Amino acid sequence: MSESVLQRARAVQSQDDPARPFRDALAALAQASIRHALLRDDVAELAQLHDLDVLVHPDDQRGAFAALQRAGFVLRRDRRLRHKWVFLRYWNGRFHAVDLHAAFVQNGIEYMDARLALGRLDTSGPAPRLGREDFYLHVLLHNILGKSELQAKHLPVLATLRAQGLDAGQIRTQTDRFGLSGHIALDREPAHLAGDAVAFGALRTAARGALLRRPANVWGLWRYRYGDRLRLRLPRRAVVLALLGPDGSGKTSFADALQAHLDDSPLRPGRVYMGCWGHDLLPMRQARRLIPPQMSHARLLARRCGLPVAVSVEEQAHLASRPSPLRLAAAMLRYAVKGAAFFVALSIELGFRYVKAIRASRRPIVISDRWVYDLEFRQGKTPFTHGQMFRRWFFRAFPSPDGVLYLTTPYDLVELRKPQLDRAQFETMDRVFRDVLRPEKPLELVSNAPPDAMVRAFLTQNWQLLLERCNRRV
Repeated sequence: MSESVLQRARAVQSQDDPARPFRDALAALAQASIRHALLRDDVAELAQLHDLDVLVHPDDQRGAFAALQRAGFVLRRDRRLRHKWVFLRYWNGRFHAVDLHAAFVQNGIEYMDARLALGRLDTSGPAPRLGREDFYLHVLLHNILGKSELQAKHLPVLATLRAQGLDAGQIRTQTDRFGLSGHIALDREPAHLAGDAVAFGALRTAARGALLRRPANVWGLWRYRYGDRLRLRLPRRAVVLALLGPDGSGKTSFADALQAHLDDSPLRPGRVYMGCWGHDLLPMRQARRLIPPQMSHARLLARRCGLPVAVSVEEQAHLASRPSPLRLAAAMLRYAVKGAAFFVALSIELGFRYVKAIRASRRPIVISDRWVYDLEFRQGKTPFTHGQMFRRWFFRAFPSPDGVLYLTTPYDLVELRKPQLDRAQFETMDRVFRDVLRPEKPLELVSNAPPDAMVRAFLTQNWQLLLERCNRRV
């Protein structure tokens, strides 16, 4: 068999290996001689994991960062985390996360000595693991500090470790450093804690009280709880991904598929509707009756007075009846007041949605179905023939999304989705949207495939750019 055939066979095999990103990460750490260990995960179960927890020596942090980057992972910044970093890689249709720990930290509270644990590892397997005593303490305290009860899946692990025998001296060297020696006793069976909620709660309270005597842990807990709520700089907000396109282009279906695809990843998104024609959160029923008409009475008055201004076909038909200039002037003033009231109300509504769903969001990404650019269309259907200068100013004044995905599709497919939308209307909407969005340089997606396939293709090509913008906003 030729070398090229062998290389292609290995490539196909690696594509079919769902654990390849994690294997690459562990191999990169080993090749760089990074002192590290798996925390709770088993090498034999990498294919079933969505995130891999790895402990590294604090002095090897920079080297570990570089090794994971060589393995194709990108750091995702999180202001809440202390001595922990999340690295992501999109592979084979899903995100893989490596949680890199430079300390034993749960919810911002450090509870064990990482240097001590890394100095007495179990290196008999394919990847270094914690020693028996450190592994027992880690699993037990991970539940006590981070869970409301002792999880059933960890009971067999704790029971097996106890049956193999634990060195009380090694347990004491870890617990003494954090004031836990009086609370973690080897004569207490974990199974009893699992069946006694009161005893588990009392142990949790006592352990947290002992650990929070350290000022660093008080700061770590506060930072974990409230770090993402402090936004003293304007760039700190969710990344906004706006989906735009003519009616029938598949915006809502793509948004649903993208949200479902990211829901089980560290980039779990929020959702908002930022179009101008519906889904109101404030009482807008009366204000929407003030929508400006398609005709411009200012142009009608100017043309009636003999000025050479361009008018639409509808306006030309209205001028055929030779209306009174005085009536046109009165109508112009009346509609100007109504239009101003409408746009003020609409600005308040859109601003409220923006603050509620984007500025106040704690999600890294917010997917927006439409954006304010559909103000180009009256009731979202027919393009306005006047007021273009005001709308351009409004688009510049309103906060821009971080990215615009412009969905388009052949009209033959649109006709199947929305037969009531004729070709001329579809082509007009497409032309107007492209003209308005030209300064935003949108990414164009042709929606002629199932939404799930489109989402996978989009993330495969753009996941690093999306993560970069999340890091910039955080």
